[in-house]
Amino acid sequence: MAKQLSDRLIALGAKRLTEVLLELADRDLAIEKRLMMLTATNSESIKKIRSQISGLKRIKRFYDWKSVGQLSEKIELILEGIGRLKIDPKKGFELVSSFYETDTVVCEHCDDSTGTIGILYRYDAKDLLTQFGHQCHDKSWLAERVFELNKENGYGIRDGILTAACEFLPEADVRLLVNRYCELASKADKEFNSTESEPQWNRPSRRYWGAAAELAAGICDAPLYEMAYKSDWGDQPLNSAGWIDVAKVYLLAGDPQTALLRLSNVDDTERFRRDETQRLRIQAHKTIGSKANLKKVFSILRDRLFESPSVRTLTDLKEFADPSEYRPIVDKLSSRYLSDVQLNLSFLELLLVDSDVSIAEEYLLERADLIDGERYGRLVPIAKSFTEKKSSLAATLILRALADSILRRAVSKNYKIAVGYINRASKLAADIADWKNHIDHAAYLETLRTNHARKSAFWSKMD
Repeated sequence: MAKQLSDRLIALGAKRLTEVLLELADRDLAIEKRLMMLTATNSESIKKIRSQISGLKRIKRFYDWKSVGQLSEKIELILEGIGRLKIDPKKGFELVSSFYETDTVVCEHCDDSTGTIGILYRYDAKDLLTQFGHQCHDKSWLAERVFELNKENGYGIRDGILTAACEFLPEADVRLLVNRYCELASKADKEFNSTESEPQWNRPSRRYWGAAAELAAGICDAPLYEMAYKSDWGDQPLNSAGWIDVAKVYLLAGDPQTALLRLSNVDDTERFRRDETQRLRIQAHKTIGSKANLKKVFSILRDRLFESPSVRTLTDLKEFADPSEYRPIVDKLSSRYLSDVQLNLSFLELLLVDSDVSIAEEYLLERADLIDGERYGRLVPIAKSFTEKKSSLAATLILRALADSILRRAVSKNYKIAVGYINRASKLAADIADWKNHIDHAAYLETLRTNHARKSAFWSKMD
């Protein structure tokens, strides 16, 4: 459709398209502004962008959740304009830096509950900063500018600037910045007196230690990162999340042994970030690669499979399990979940991949009343898998649950989706000889007519 429309627009010719665009620009200020930006000369664009950035710094009106899109569009135009400029990299970097300096005023004058404005600063602007940083040859000047830019970050939308700086600054310059932040942090710690009204968590030095840690991670200096990270915590010992963060940098730095040592401080009963902890341990053991370490990987994956069965974990386990070990593990897992009266969709997905479809079908049919149509993200692929494996009854029961959940919610715009599920079930009905105590398709349609007779919008789509 898009290709066809594109071809037709090209066929209209430049003159006719220009006329249409000018007509639209007369009716829509946003289109007019975009056209002005696209057609401006380079010098005009630079002047215009500087004026727009100055305008952001002088915002007086408040953009609520209804109107924040207008502000978002203004900011997008500025960033798009900067990206198209033919400009000296140093001046381009300054222009983006100047844009970042609008963050406090902008955040104080808008409801960014959707996060749209924050994304423009954290990602779009950061990409431009990185682009100009790579092109600029005066790295000492860049390092100083990065330092100045990172002095303010009250709303947290300058996060990532230091990490980006590690991409375009030489390591020597990054280390100078780290030293600078460490000196500022040490000085601030000496001057800070912890009181009840000013606890350790409010120390001014934390901002400097955090900056030093971010830069150290960016150049993969794990010991330096650990020192700064721990200093950020002050006298408090690291919790599990802290040790996980430290271990991640050691892994990135190519030191899996120390990463495992740091992860040993994470309590095995800790649920917070448990999957991440296991993933890091697996990665570290695989990197070391000894027979003992690979056995550890197998042990972690086996425990994870029993704790939370998934196709991905099963696939990973196959890589490390001896064939004589693998089948008994799967049989034991199946025995546990097949005897449980609850419906576990992860286990059902696993059955569809690793077992005969009849076992998966029986597992589902025995728990058909527990199918929750609200979990459509998981159920749609499962229904498709049952259909492909010629298990029409199981697929039908899932499709019914999906349709029923939509009808219960009674949101008319979704009725078309429900009709799609029902039509798919209708096609499958012809392949079902034994409904196994479940009502056939004709009887199911009768229940819909009884329970949802007044949903005329639904029945108009069914007809």
